[in-house]
Amino acid sequence: PMLTVYLGDDWTDEHAFEALAGLAITVRVGAPPTPTSRATYRLNDVARVHQLLASMASIVRPRRDP
Repeated sequence: PMLTVYLGDDWTDEHAFEALAGLAITVRVGAPPTPTSRATYRLNDVARVHQLLASMASIVRPRRDP
């Protein structure tokens, strides 16, 4: 299985957020946009992105081939 995470901080990322709805974890980085973002989640800043990625990395286990 594969987990797709898309993070973006620009209005142009809204196209990807819309296209990936239901297929990936989408995260808007920055202040709440107007109008509301199509991303499922929002992080305030890049420091929060670093925390998220560190947390995700800490629970991932390498795949072992049989």
